[in-house]
Amino acid sequence: MKKLTYALVIFTSILFIGLTFSYNPLMANPTDEFDEEKDIYLNILTVNKEQYEMTKALVGNNHNVEYLFSDEKEIESFKTNDNMISNVLNMDLFIYNGLNYEDWINDIIDNSKNSNVGIINMSRGIRPITTELKSENKENPYYLLGFNEYKIALYNIKTALQERDIKNRSYYEENYNKLVKELDDFYLNQKKN
Repeated sequence: MKKLTYALVIFTSILFIGLTFSYNPLMANPTDEFDEEKDIYLNILTVNKEQYEMTKALVGNNHNVEYLFSDEKEIESFKTNDNMISNVLNMDLFIYNGLNYEDWINDIIDNSKNSNVGIINMSRGIRPITTELKSENKENPYYLLGFNEYKIALYNIKTALQERDIKNRSYYEENYNKLVKELDDFYLNQKKN
C-alpha cells in the first residue's frame, strides 16, 4: 500500500510540474499588438464645408468624410433632434469648431456618453480673441482666419485621426507637414509682397 501511495504522489508531482511549465492563461490582452496591422475605414462628420476640406486634405481617400451644413445661416438656425443626434453618434469621428460657434453642440456631447463616437473640438489649444458685441463680451469663433490657429486646428484633427487609425499614423503626419509647409510658404510670399 505504501508503494502505491508513493507512486501516486510522484505521478501527481510530475503532473503538476508539467502543468507549471506549460501554463498559458487565457487572459484578455489590453494592449492589442495587432492594432497597427488593422485596416480601418472611418466615417467622419464635420459641421461645415471648411472643416470638411481640412479633414479631407489630411485623410485623402482613405476615409468617408461628410459635412452637415453648407453655410453659416443653417448652423445658426439649426435645432437638434433625436434623428440627427443618432446619426452623429453612429459616426466614428465628429469634428466641430468650438468656441460657441455651434450653440447646439452640448446636446450632442451630452448624448454621446455611451457612444463610440470621437467628438473633436478643433479649437482646443487656441487662445480666443474676445470681442464686444452689443455690450457683452463673446469669444470670436472665427479663429481659422489666423495662420497659427489654422495649424492648431489641423493638428487637432490629425491627432484624432492618428488615434483612431494607428496603421496610417505616418500618412497623416506627412499630409499635415505638407499642409503646414504650404501655409508657411503662402504666408512668406504674402509677407514679401
